[in-house]
Amino acid sequence: MKVLIWNVRKIGKVEKQREAKDYIRAQEADLIGLVETKVRNGKAARITRCLGKDCSKAITVENEKPGTA
Repeated sequence: MKVLIWNVRKIGKVEKQREAKDYIRAQEADLIGLVETKVRNGKAARITRCLGKDCSKAITVENEKPGTA
């Protein structure tokens, strides 16, 4: 099993989404985790759909104090 965890800066930008999609496809990972602290809930769901994975889930934590999530 290949796992990819990536702290992606600026994933809200279209150019970075294209870069991430290409990289993810090239890696052929079984499990992918993307982290970006500055993306809101609704946008996170749209980004996971645009990355093209069949099974995707956006998990967000909002209004939390740093270090408590």
